[in-house]
Amino acid sequence: MSKPVTIDTSYIITQNGKPAALIIPLDAKIKEKNGDEVWARLEKLGEEIAKGWQSEKSAVEILSEMRR
Repeated sequence: MSKPVTIDTSYIITQNGKPAALIIPLDAKIKEKNGDEVWARLEKLGEEIAKGWQSEKSAVEILSEMRR
């Protein structure tokens, strides 16, 4: 496991006033999230989206139509 590194300087690049990129030192170590944590968050987001779903079509049906 790598040791955390303090990033002294970073720059946020914006496009139309919204963050678009982050410039950090090349040797900075970024803490990676555990894969299980990421999947749990994605599942939670999916549940939140499903609660507000108002279309009679499923997401799969809509995506299939878009790809035609």
